[in-house]
Amino acid sequence: MKKILTIILATALFLAFGVVCFGAEPTDAQTEANVFAIAYEWAYAHAAEILSALTLIGSLVLAITYKKGLLPKLSGALTRIGSSVSELGDGTKKILADMSEKIDTATGKSEITEGICQNLADEVSALSARLSEVDAQKGEREKMRLIILSQIEMLYDIFMTSALPQYSKDAVGERVAAMKAALEDGEAINE
Repeated sequence: MKKILTIILATALFLAFGVVCFGAEPTDAQTEANVFAIAYEWAYAHAAEILSALTLIGSLVLAITYKKGLLPKLSGALTRIGSSVSELGDGTKKILADMSEKIDTATGKSEITEGICQNLADEVSALSARLSEVDAQKGEREKMRLIILSQIEMLYDIFMTSALPQYSKDAVGERVAAMKAALEDGEAINE
């Protein structure tokens, strides 16, 4: 590769300077002029041909460079980029599959949780209805308790005012006290 580039560069230099040296025969006016001025005039007059030759040399250098080094390297780089993109795509697909599986699992668990919450809400509603019934029954029980307590006190008053012997009145008093205690859930009766 270096030999070919050296040959092309040497040929280009030979052509560029060879034409200047062997171009036209100098006249008397030209011999008095500077050599660099003559080279400049010649290069200016043949600028199109020089640029064409340099373009040809540049194209050859590029073609050889592409064929020998750049094109295989570029092809290898593109192949590696393609495989990297493929690996990235596979990794992304795997991550998306894992995420989808986790989302499905979470969705299933949230549906189970929703069912449990719905069951709890139903049980709380049923318990609330039962408590309402119990409250209604509690009011009825309180009324019944007051009625029975009033009846016990009334019977006590009747027995105490009757002409029973004192020991019978004492027995009635003890029974009335026991009934009141049972009715009041063990509260002491003050009389």
